[in-house]
Amino acid sequence: MRLGRAQNGTYREFVKMMPESETFPEIGQSLLGKRSTSKTMIKRILAGTIGALVLVGCGGSSNSGTAFVYGVNADPNVGNVSILANGSTVLSGASYASSSSSFVNISSGANAAVYVTNSTGQQLAGTTYLSGFTTGNYYNIYAYGSSSNQSIAILPVDVSLPINPTDPGGTYGRIMFTNTSVYQPSVDVYVTTQSSVAGLTPTVSGLTAFNSGFTTEKNNIAPNTYNVIFTTAGTQNVIATVSGLNVSTVTSGSGENLISVVGITDAQGTTTPALQQALTPIIFQPVSGAIAPSANVRPMIIKGSKPVAPK
Repeated sequence: MRLGRAQNGTYREFVKMMPESETFPEIGQSLLGKRSTSKTMIKRILAGTIGALVLVGCGGSSNSGTAFVYGVNADPNVGNVSILANGSTVLSGASYASSSSSFVNISSGANAAVYVTNSTGQQLAGTTYLSGFTTGNYYNIYAYGSSSNQSIAILPVDVSLPINPTDPGGTYGRIMFTNTSVYQPSVDVYVTTQSSVAGLTPTVSGLTAFNSGFTTEKNNIAPNTYNVIFTTAGTQNVIATVSGLNVSTVTSGSGENLISVVGITDAQGTTTPALQQALTPIIFQPVSGAIAPSANVRPMIIKGSKPVAPK
């Protein structure tokens, strides 16, 4: 802020030299379209101008780096959608239950515009994400909802190393779970080598719609092939299953285990309550240097179609 102090000092010295009764026709004509301007008015003009210069000198934009975003269309009833985040297309004309092929680099920073459009370009949901995307962080953005109400969920994901702090050699895997179902607001999840959940205790209990990865992730998954089974919370009534999820010992070229994101959504159609189906698992490789989301961070849920102006 030294620039601001120097400019303010110059401003003070300048106005001290002005006689109280003096007017300044040239400045008045140039700045205000008036024939003359008093010392008091000049003070106001200079104060505002210097304030603006200080803001510019300190940097008005917070877009100073890169964040990484992966888009998913989990909305069963609106057709193809596109997801845009901070001026970048994350998902383009994607059909139901499809996703990005990889993370998309976007500008980080606060006050990021995030919205979902349908195949005709109509905005289905959107907002100004006030806290914005953090440089070096990774995110999943889900378009989801019903035929009458669409939403966006911005979910920070952890692709950092090591997967397990007590296991730097990489003998464990990480699975994150998501729930985008409108009709099943809470589910239990079983990660098992069995084909049924009989006699088992849930791996995750009471997974509500978009709990953060820190309450819905498991880091100590031993290498194996698993079935991930979703049931209505508190019951063993199976509503969706991902069969044959492979948690590898080592991924090619990375020296670490794969990270899997497994989720459910509502199936297409008008059944009430709708049937559920599993989304195709998203497989990430750990990224050296990736920043883990802050502890207890929660997803940002955006409902409705009208953007919210920044505050």
